[in-house]
Amino acid sequence: MSASREKKERQKLRQEERANPQKRKKRQRAPGEISPVVGRVVVILIVVAIVLGLGYFVANGTGLTYRVLTAVTAGDVKLSPAEYNFYYYTIRNNYVNSYGAEYEEIFADTIVEQTKTSIQTAVGMEREARDNGMTTLTETSRETLAESLASFETFARDNQVSLQRALELQYGAGMDRATFLRLLERQLLVEQWLQQKQESFTYTQAETDAYYAENKDTLDVVDYRIFSVAIPQPETAEGETPSEEETAALDASAQSTADAFNGKITDESSFSALAREYAATLSLDETAYADDGATLRLNTYLGTDPATGSAPLASEQSAWLADSSRKAGDHAVVKTASSYDVLYFLKRYRDDAPTVDVRHILVLTSEEKDAAQARTEAEAILNEWKAGAKTEDSFAALAAEKTEDTASASDGGLYDGVMKNQMVAPFDAWIFDPARKPGDTDLVDTDYGCHVMYFVNGGLSAWAQTVQNQMRDRDFTAYNTEITERYPLTEDSFGMGYAKVLR
Repeated sequence: MSASREKKERQKLRQEERANPQKRKKRQRAPGEISPVVGRVVVILIVVAIVLGLGYFVANGTGLTYRVLTAVTAGDVKLSPAEYNFYYYTIRNNYVNSYGAEYEEIFADTIVEQTKTSIQTAVGMEREARDNGMTTLTETSRETLAESLASFETFARDNQVSLQRALELQYGAGMDRATFLRLLERQLLVEQWLQQKQESFTYTQAETDAYYAENKDTLDVVDYRIFSVAIPQPETAEGETPSEEETAALDASAQSTADAFNGKITDESSFSALAREYAATLSLDETAYADDGATLRLNTYLGTDPATGSAPLASEQSAWLADSSRKAGDHAVVKTASSYDVLYFLKRYRDDAPTVDVRHILVLTSEEKDAAQARTEAEAILNEWKAGAKTEDSFAALAAEKTEDTASASDGGLYDGVMKNQMVAPFDAWIFDPARKPGDTDLVDTDYGCHVMYFVNGGLSAWAQTVQNQMRDRDFTAYNTEITERYPLTEDSFGMGYAKVLR
């Protein structure tokens, strides 16, 4: 075919192809060869995957992932894994510091449950505070916020790590400066609100009397005498279990001794004499019973002692002493878990001892500051107050600034409704001195340091203060339950995969 003819044939073929694309011939690709279009798509996907992968590692490495995902939702409020970690590790660290890291697994479920409740309370009470007009922190709370941040900055600097790393070591992965400050501000605002709310519960005398009448079997106090006969434990070789016969015989022997003691009682004075006699028989310390006061118990609460927070009586003892038919001179043997107790009833009554309100400024002793130095510092604080307005308000302001008692600092060093024996002995003796009057000041030394004292006034009687404390606790608990129930907690399974993580 000539060149000119070949050229004409090619032109004709192109014209036909343009007119009918179906007639175009497809070039055969080699096995495994990728088309240009597919190849471009694959390249794009690979680039996207690389970008996303790098993004993941960058986000994870900086903690961003922990701050943008949702771990839990409380009501309508979403919390990130970093926020969850803040509450979780606050509680977890308290357990570890109290019991040791080896107990963490034992308390694991409790820590999780308390974390959930803590989140519900924080979210719910913050909204309550703001809805009721409390939107800013007090000066004391702002100082706490600043001091907390400063302590982490110091730790970071001393250990040559970033601030974020220092925060993560305490509160888990993802914690950074902004998140920490926001969550701590929430906590401090909640604490302000809870204190204000609790103080808002007040009660009339009629309400106080009615509550007492319904609960007098736990609110009354008793005077009585007691002599205990311990139930001996059988002597066995290591790893052996005592027989039931041995245990029963020792129990019966202790009961027999207590019954014999009880059978010889004729009056209160005979009780003391018998105590000395049986102390010798049982090889007890006879000198301990030389004083008639050894068996005497005064002003003992039938329920929980509000000054100590614990019950001074076993339930069996309390039941016998609280019996409405009990009268002076009654005596009996009462069995408890470890002894047979001979009880002699004297009287039952309300605790009418006064409570007091007092302010103080504590200067702690330490390795760097001995008792003499603490007292010198306390004297300087007292002199500073005397050089000023010399009022309760000026003392409260000075206490908020200088006291080392963190429990009372935010209240200007105030302890109100203090009951006898609730404070350490020298402190207790000063505030309950019968000569004490409002406005009195002094220095009181204790094992903890030196206290600058300011006596405010006498308060309610002990029984009335106890009643109002219990009613306030009851009503506050009900309020707290009501609010937290408005914020049920739900978990996001994916987000929770980033929770409870220390990096």
